[in-house]
Amino acid sequence: MLVEKRIRNADLAWLVIDISEGITDQDKRVAHMIEERGIPLIVIANKWDLVPKEDRETVAKRLPKVWKGAMPSLGSAPVVTISAETNLRVHQLIGLSVKVKHEAPKMVSNNELKEWLETALSKQRPPILKNKLIVFNKVKQLRNIPPTFIFSVNRPREIPVGYRRYIAASIKNRFHFGAYPIKILYRGGTR
Repeated sequence: MLVEKRIRNADLAWLVIDISEGITDQDKRVAHMIEERGIPLIVIANKWDLVPKEDRETVAKRLPKVWKGAMPSLGSAPVVTISAETNLRVHQLIGLSVKVKHEAPKMVSNNELKEWLETALSKQRPPILKNKLIVFNKVKQLRNIPPTFIFSVNRPREIPVGYRRYIAASIKNRFHFGAYPIKILYRGGTR
């Protein structure tokens, strides 16, 4: 598939969505491919000229929330409204792309990760399943592009999807990875 090949060879992705159609299943499939590849993403909402002028402010405020709801793991990607028809904000795309690439994620120190993990676990405790607690022992960053973290956990296969999302959102919010998707791995282990 041509899209897969383009994503495989890309350093940064623009996902163009048709604002008059909303976020389609195809948009989500392409976004998942981008996420799997681990490259930064800029969401471009095209056909802004079709949005009635009196609704633009409301739609502009809601659009990032709608995107985050549709793609929680990519919710912090910048969303830009453009009109290819009128060239509205098209010129901003190159500058934003350069900015995103220059803000490549850094390695987070083990001490910072340890502090973050303690805080995240105290804010929302891991679930107890079958009268057994899921214990997060440590976290380590393996690489910065894409930001990849490995957690040592006593029962990695039993971590519920909702808690995995919480961990991913928490780490992304704390360390500001912006347009870059993060990868999280869980492995069994104790201290």
